[in-house]
Amino acid sequence: MQINILDIIIFLTTIAGGMLGTYIAGASAWKGGVIAGLALIISVAIVEVANLEQPIVESLIYLVAVGLVGGRFAMKLTTRQLISVVLGSFLVPLVAALVAIYAFGLS
Repeated sequence: MQINILDIIIFLTTIAGGMLGTYIAGASAWKGGVIAGLALIISVAIVEVANLEQPIVESLIYLVAVGLVGGRFAMKLTTRQLISVVLGSFLVPLVAALVAIYAFGLS
């Protein structure tokens, strides 16, 4: 697996989006960053080990990882707060990736 600048941008903006979503939901912002970062690392590891190529399955793995890390085991956030983490960690990287690709020509 080769890491490029777009992967780093997506990782950092996923953490920022999770922090923003958790802050808006009324919890500590660091919890959202930790949840989004750990869930992304877990989902990328599973996808690489299983050699998956389907984006829908990758997204579902991410959603399950967010639910397990954020709601079940580590952070004990409510469903409303986890939904904000998921929305923030999907939308902020999407906007950042589109800006990076179209404005700066990164790929």
